[in-house]
This record gives sequence, C-alpha cells and structure tokens, in this order.
Amino acid sequence: MGFFTFHLLNKIIMAKVAAFHSIKQNVYHDDNRCTEGNNIEKENLRQGTGGKPKCSRCAKLN
Repeated sequence: MGFFTFHLLNKIIMAKVAAFHSIKQNVYHDDNRCTEGNNIEKENLRQGTGGKPKCSRCAKLN
C-alpha cells in the first residue's frame, strides 16, 4: 500500500468518531482531527451531542 493510499484510508477510517461535547462549549464534536475537540479537558468531556449544534470545524472536516 502506497503512502497516499494509506493517508487517504487513515483519514476515512480515523476521522469520524462518536459524538462528544464539553460542558464548557456550545457545540459538539464528531471528528478526531478537530483541534478544538481534542483540547477538551477530561473533567469537562461528555458523550453525545448534549443537544448542541455540530462544531463548524468538524462539519468542514466531515
């Protein structure tokens, strides 16, 4: 498997994750490439959407 094929497969497989949100943010995340979502502190992290709209960066990444 070539580098570009691996990179593309990695993006497809690794991008979408179960929805999660922070109790301190007004949006939810569902892409593990989102820097805002990746910076949520563990004590503020919750599963699901929390009834919040999707993060604009996650929407662009999806």
